[in-house]
Amino acid sequence: MKLALLSILIVSLALAQATDYCSSDICNGGSHIACGHSNWWDSSCPGDAELIDINDDYKWVFVHSHNDKRNYIAGGYDSNHNAACRMATMEWDDELAYLASLNVRQCNMVHDSCHNTDAFKYSGQNLAWQAYSGDLPDMGYILDNSVQMWFDEVHNSNAGIIAGGYPSGYNGP
Repeated sequence: MKLALLSILIVSLALAQATDYCSSDICNGGSHIACGHSNWWDSSCPGDAELIDINDDYKWVFVHSHNDKRNYIAGGYDSNHNAACRMATMEWDDELAYLASLNVRQCNMVHDSCHNTDAFKYSGQNLAWQAYSGDLPDMGYILDNSVQMWFDEVHNSNAGIIAGGYPSGYNGP
């Protein structure tokens, strides 16, 4: 257990040193989730709160589930969206996962104001909350179900929103 905590701390410190999260450039003057964050649980969190390890198998489930939904939209199968030829596929990113863990450590189900990185200036954020009684279901099921809940919000989007230049200022591929 101590070895796992030490390796998490080392990875966290390495990531924190890679990007200046307090730079005003990274969030267009806003406050970044990692700027001044202690990497500890907020005092409002339950005493038994813990982060669940997202191993390689779970990462695959999560990314695969995202890309299945992405392919549905990009393929033109959704009536509210045109087929897309330049829609990026999702990939796992350890730095974004670290930043997501900082949001989790606040024990408050709200979007943070900024979680951009040097590599991802326009990163998005989805939140999910699920409650279970009894035994916890398989993590792969929970992750896949979370992606489905987010995808169920597809009716809130349409081709007009995307054609309007979302996100503003993006000059990606």
